[in-house]
Amino acid sequence: QTKGTSVFAGGVSDSLYGVSVYSYLDTYADINTAAKKSWFFFDDEIICLGAGVNSTAGVPVCTTINQCLLSKKEVILSQSKKQSMVKEGDFVYDSPEWVLHNGIGYVFPAGGNLFLSKKIQTGSWYSINHTESKNEQQQEVFTLGFNHGCNPRNATYRGAWDSFCPQDESLQEESRRNSGEYGFYADSEAYEIGNMANGIL
Repeated sequence: QTKGTSVFAGGVSDSLYGVSVYSYLDTYADINTAAKKSWFFFDDEIICLGAGVNSTAGVPVCTTINQCLLSKKEVILSQSKKQSMVKEGDFVYDSPEWVLHNGIGYVFPAGGNLFLSKKIQTGSWYSINHTESKNEQQQEVFTLGFNHGCNPRNATYRGAWDSFCPQDESLQEESRRNSGEYGFYADSEAYEIGNMANGIL
């Protein structure tokens, strides 16, 4: 482990809404990867924005949206307005409308190349903390994220998720509502978001 080389990170909240941001920069061992990332918290929704994703490392650069234990409920994905159950394995998708897992709906207003895995993974706590056991454990894991490709140059992304989205809610409607309710701006150097319904910028 090495210390980070970026100089900016922070967050603010008015007790109802909040934002958390950081500027990532890693030049250690030719990693040479940078990104500006942020999370905005509105009522039951979280908006994530990223800009200035750059790398010369020569390997795929990814942004993980969520990784957690797999729910017993089905993972549902909507692509080209057609819904399907996600089977076990590793998958890539070009601009799906939304993904639903364990009552959380993930919406992608700007599309993007996404990866999704639903499979058994093996590991030990020792790999991240040498005071823990080396005994290997196996669990079914759900992983979802953006793939920016190799050597991305000024890549951006945005997503939204509703932490209280019921299983039978139409996320197609949620996707349309999200696109209209929030105003987004992002380029290689900056981003901003506005909640049009509540007049928040």
